[in-house]
This record gives sequence, structure tokens and C-alpha cells, in this order.
Amino acid sequence: EACFNSSSDGLNAAAALTLLKHGADPDPVGSRGFTPLMNAAQSGSAVAVAALLEAGADPSRRNDKGLTAGDIVMAQIGLLGQQQNNPEMTGELRAYYEQGYQDAIACGRLLGLPTDS
Repeated sequence: EACFNSSSDGLNAAAALTLLKHGADPDPVGSRGFTPLMNAAQSGSAVAVAALLEAGADPSRRNDKGLTAGDIVMAQIGLLGQQQNNPEMTGELRAYYEQGYQDAIACGRLLGLPTDS
């Protein structure tokens, strides 16, 4: 379970896909009640979110704070949206926040959330 949860972030989406391909449970509960779907949504990994949903991960599951993967991604969209619209953000930093925002929007769409972009 710990291996799966640590592999579902954006940098290790390939590892999460490999684990799913080999029959790993898509919904183990890890630290703070987080599931791999929550971790993938938080990191903006649409590839991992899609694979986890296809494998049967439960998007309605709640962590220790009562948040679902959808709640987490909506918070990410809000935070990243604020940063990308900050007029003091320029160059590579602005591009970083813009990419994060677009990744969060993609995860939100996969989770069936209303997105305005």
C-alpha cells in the first residue's frame, strides 16, 4: 500500500500504471487517509487519475480531513489559478503555475467536476 501511494504522484505515474497493470488494489488507504487517487489528483497527474479511475478507484472516498480527490483538485485549481493570475509572476515561474493549473483542470474533468476552462 505504501509503495502504491508513493508511486501515484506525477513524477511516478509510470510506476502507478505498472502496479495497476499487475493487479494492485487501486484504493489502498495511506497516510492521513489519502488514497492513490487523491495523491495523483493533488499532483496533477491526469494519466494516473485516469488509470486509477479505470481500475476502480473510488472518487467519493474521504481522507482524514473529510476531503475527496475532487475536493483536493478543486483546491489546487483555486490556488494555482490565483498564482497564475498574479501580475508579479513572470517567465518560467508563470509558465510553471500555468502548467500546474492546466494539469489540475484535466484531473478535475476526469473526476467529473465542473471546470471553467
